[in-house]
Amino acid sequence: MRRDDALKRLRDRQPQLRDAGVSELFLFGSVARDQAGADSDVDLLMESADPHFSIFDLVQVKALCREILGAPTDLHHHGGLKRAAAFRTQVEPDLIRVF
Repeated sequence: MRRDDALKRLRDRQPQLRDAGVSELFLFGSVARDQAGADSDVDLLMESADPHFSIFDLVQVKALCREILGAPTDLHHHGGLKRAAAFRTQVEPDLIRVF
């Protein structure tokens, strides 16, 4: 999947993603670098302003993103980025704000 295609699809569905609890969404990884191959997944990082956002909500958002993109999707919650320094170091250079 091309970076611009992923960004457009996600931005076009921003209201639906916000209704699902996503307050911020970022793209990273091979799609963000526009180096994705045919079997690459789409890596996303999200934040939720809802203090009751749960792992079950995360699974639903991941399924929604997979539906929107029509591609395998890996979704991480931003809280994990804050806690895991190695993960943060790896993904921060690629982060592109979707919304």
